[in-house]
Amino acid sequence: MSSHKDEIEKLREEIKRLTEEIIKLVYKRNKIAKKIAVIKLIQGLPIKNQDAEEQLKKYVIAFCRNEDLPEKLALDILHFLIEKSIEAQQEVFIKMD
Repeated sequence: MSSHKDEIEKLREEIKRLTEEIIKLVYKRNKIAKKIAVIKLIQGLPIKNQDAEEQLKKYVIAFCRNEDLPEKLALDILHFLIEKSIEAQQEVFIKMD
């Protein structure tokens, strides 16, 4: 019984470590989105770019198929990431307005 508890604890530690990595990567991604926002602002471009989002979606689907990963999960994550990027870019637009 104790070995199962130990295994669960090991797995929870791994989940914790992966969660930390994911959070750092999302933060890094949003920093890049903010840099893009500055360029968009200078060039008078809108925050949302449907073509870029669609290209990224197609890329993610192809990546999932190539890596045999679940597309629905990846697309759900992508949707979240795009929302957070838009929010980050909106912050830039508000600050620089």
